[in-house]
Amino acid sequence: MKTRPDYISYGAVGTLGIVWGSAFALTDVALRGFGAVEVVAARAGLAAMVLVCVRPDIQRVEAASNAG
Repeated sequence: MKTRPDYISYGAVGTLGIVWGSAFALTDVALRGFGAVEVVAARAGLAAMVLVCVRPDIQRVEAASNAG
């Protein structure tokens, strides 16, 4: 059964495009004031914080898989 995309789906794709596209522009701006290592560290740290907020149980899952 085929379903048609709704407005939420179009909005999600549009938001993803804006966020993804703005990352390149913001990286260019960040590199003017900071070094490459600092920009990479900040992006990795921000990504880690977002993942912890989205999946707070991720540490327990990895600890359980390493134990057995």
